Amino acid sequence: MKLSVDLRRYFPILILALLFLSGTGMVLSKTKQVTSLDMTAPSGCPLNGCAAGQRLNFRLSFSIDPVYTSAENTMICVTSSGGSDNPVLTPFTDYSTGWISPKGLVSGINYAPIASCAGNSFPDENLIVSVQAWHTASVDEQLNLALRLNKLASQNGTVRFHVFEKDLSGTWVEKSSAMQAIALSPSQLGTAYVAADSGSCSLKTPCFINSGDDLPGGLGTGLKDALDALPNGTSASPVTINILGVYPVKSNEVLVNRPYFVLQGVGSSTLTSSGTLCSAPLLGIASQVTIQNLNINDGDCVTVSRNLLRVNSSLPVTIQNNTLQQGAHAIVFEDNSGDLLVQFNHIANNIGYAIRRIGTAGTGTLTAVANNFLNNAWSVQVECGAAPKGVVDHNFWGSGISPASASANCTFSEGSQLGAAIQTQSAGVSGQLVQVTTSGTNLFDSALNVRRTSGNDYWLYVVSHGQGASSAVPFLGYGTDAITPCSNFYDLFLGSAITAETDLVAAFKYNLNSSCQEVIETQTYCGSPDTPQNYPLWWYDPKALVTDKWDKVGEAPNGSGAGGASGQDVQCNLTQKTITMTLDSSGRPNLSQDLNRTPFIVGLPLPIGVQLTTEGFTGAYKINQADLTWTTTSENNVGGFHILRSETSAGPFFRISGLIPAVGNPFLGGIYTYTDSSIQFGKTYYYKLEVVDSEDLTLQLFGPLTINSATLTPTSTLTLTPTQTLTPTRTGTVTITPTRTSTRTSTPTRTPYVYRSPTSRYLTNTPVIYQTATSRFPTPTRLITGTQTGTVSPQPSQTQNSEPYPVGTLTPARTDLSPAPDINPTATKSTDSTSAALSTATSTASPTATPSGHELDKSDRYQTRFLWLIPLIVLLAALLAGLLIGLRRRRSQ
Repeated sequence: MKLSVDLRRYFPILILALLFLSGTGMVLSKTKQVTSLDMTAPSGCPLNGCAAGQRLNFRLSFSIDPVYTSAENTMICVTSSGGSDNPVLTPFTDYSTGWISPKGLVSGINYAPIASCAGNSFPDENLIVSVQAWHTASVDEQLNLALRLNKLASQNGTVRFHVFEKDLSGTWVEKSSAMQAIALSPSQLGTAYVAADSGSCSLKTPCFINSGDDLPGGLGTGLKDALDALPNGTSASPVTINILGVYPVKSNEVLVNRPYFVLQGVGSSTLTSSGTLCSAPLLGIASQVTIQNLNINDGDCVTVSRNLLRVNSSLPVTIQNNTLQQGAHAIVFEDNSGDLLVQFNHIANNIGYAIRRIGTAGTGTLTAVANNFLNNAWSVQVECGAAPKGVVDHNFWGSGISPASASANCTFSEGSQLGAAIQTQSAGVSGQLVQVTTSGTNLFDSALNVRRTSGNDYWLYVVSHGQGASSAVPFLGYGTDAITPCSNFYDLFLGSAITAETDLVAAFKYNLNSSCQEVIETQTYCGSPDTPQNYPLWWYDPKALVTDKWDKVGEAPNGSGAGGASGQDVQCNLTQKTITMTLDSSGRPNLSQDLNRTPFIVGLPLPIGVQLTTEGFTGAYKINQADLTWTTTSENNVGGFHILRSETSAGPFFRISGLIPAVGNPFLGGIYTYTDSSIQFGKTYYYKLEVVDSEDLTLQLFGPLTINSATLTPTSTLTLTPTQTLTPTRTGTVTITPTRTSTRTSTPTRTPYVYRSPTSRYLTNTPVIYQTATSRFPTPTRLITGTQTGTVSPQPSQTQNSEPYPVGTLTPARTDLSPAPDINPTATKSTDSTSAALSTATSTASPTATPSGHELDKSDRYQTRFLWLIPLIVLLAALLAGLLIGLRRRRSQ
């Protein structure tokens, strides 16, 4: 008997069954989370390997599928291997400041320490830490781990973790493991590097970089790792840490508490702040340390600034050649027995003190010398606590400002302040402390050489003010006049005591530019031998008025306080391009009376009038008008300019303009234009430029300049050598005859406007007053234009288009600081490391792919890998089966 079955009736049931079976297959075929150990911070080691002592943060990822649920059933054991020939004695890692997550990042279940990995051991591996937890359901889990590489390690190594679960009998069984191989760079050297990240290290080694923590003392910064890892230094051979690029310090103060360390910048390195928690200083210095060649600011701090450096040491501390700005107090000097030396720094634009001493019971003293203290917002810039506790001579406090008004409770000598800002450089200011010996020492790229011929060796401070701007001239306007510099302006002052027979031989280069060299080597100056009174090496006495402004070193001083003193020996060397002075205890200036407050300059008397650029006085015809232009590089005692015109080259020349005011100064020129709209087509005109003083007396004449109004270009742009009027003469009023025909209007107008220009023949050395990157004291150069029409001697009106001096950044008003900048954590601040680790673990790390706070059920705990193909195949198979059934039905019919 043949069984006949209608398959169409059971076809839907068949499809559902196949789909159910394929779904079950998907669940059963899912792959568990891969056990992995990933370095999270830093993201990778430098090219030459992670430095021994570097702190590392890891993420541990693993799956748990418990079968024993009566008690703790999961254990994680972290181990290391390698690091040295004897890893038992010198393991690869150091867990003394480490931590592991106390709760699972996914499950939230507690992980408690368990001793010795419950007795499990691993060949050639050293146990770092082991923890256990009690899971009741399957979960893809994650933990965070922090540790340091052993500072004494010298070879590459690995970090590994093992995952254990209990079987049904309660026995620990290893389920999986993962490892991370780490290349290592030994750190037991006298020099190391610190950078924000591995890319900034380049090939420098050992190089420490920031990790993921932000813990008390600075744990989590590469700087703190370096301070803790490097070997001990000595006073003769200190350990050097080089800070590379822009290096951020986190919210906690980095404690520098090891003696004989030097922290220094490389190039224009910056030590700054990251984040907005700004209650702690950037660095806390608690031992014999030198901080140098760094730009230091408080970075991202906005509403509350943080103190930049806190010093509390029983040993001496030196802070030199740094730029400290935009902090609360730049330096806080807490009471202790160690002395603090602050020299060659540019300390500006802090909202509190440049230096503040707290307490006076300690024996430590402050010496601040050869610094710029500028624009720090409080009424005094340095607070010494008590007069015997601080000396503040030879600093620049601002133009015309003395330490009497700029410091409090400090010791100083009136008149010993610097008369101009010290020239700034990439960090700090241009100054050196040099030992003067018989062999001689070159300074500032050999621009100055100092030595002695008698007496004993001694220390000498030398600072450079630069040249090329009025701000570089010491005591300008309240003691000295402008002078044409042929060298930088220098201040020299003693750094130690001298004996009576000691001398100083200082040789100054005078070839700053070719024009200086040519003039100095003429018969007027160095070209005439044995006339030291003529050699142009100048000095100024700001205290006793021994000089009359600038006097030559080789001549008897001319000031009211000279008392008949003679000059000193001066020699010119045309081969070496130097002017050399020898100072001893005789004559003036001398070592005992003058060297502690005296600026020097090789220069030339500034000529009265203007100096034009090589283009000179030029002009061009442009459609019924003549456009005249001239550019100056220097203007000394100049009141302004007049344009003179004639219709013949021999004159007479008449003034056709009113006074065009001068805008330059002896160090910075101006750009000027003037338009004569009163010319007739087809005629030739001749123009001269008249330079006058403040009383309208003629100083110089330039021209004549020929312009033919029949062409669009000048027929001649002749610029004659200016006629220098040594004895100014007044130019009389020119009367123009009324029969002269012209189409000029009777009311002339001239519209000047201001223009900034970098037109200066000198290098600019104005010290940078930082508020971000913009100087709040811009130096303007102005462009003056004018338009002239009229038939008679003009009475021009002026229309000013812009302010002659642009408005700069406002000086911040003094504000009452909150107590926060003065309440600094001390070196012995106590913090619960467990709670700190808990906070860091939960805030800085979270699983990236799995939601936290609950355990996953079985249908979610595995990852699919192209499993969408299974139902597709089942569906295609079902469709094929239906097609075959249909075909069979058709054939059977």
